[in-house]
Amino acid sequence: VVHSLTKFLNGHGNALGGAIVEKGDFNWGANPDKFPILAKPCDSYHGMVFYDVFGKDGPVAEMFGTKGKTGMSFAIAAR
Repeated sequence: VVHSLTKFLNGHGNALGGAIVEKGDFNWGANPDKFPILAKPCDSYHGMVFYDVFGKDGPVAEMFGTKGKTGMSFAIAAR
């Protein structure tokens, strides 16, 4: 499910945003060419791969006690 957050954030349209909602078990890293923002290194964040950090086997999922089950399926990238 894809949502527009522009109206939700402030209602004026001077801030743009969006969200992808899924239940946390989709493998975003399986095809890096299809989802490069999530599955390829980001230079803005010193080469961090969002899926490796926030995916179901990443350190964030381990911190929440959900490692191997579901991950935090969000990423914030400012370009």
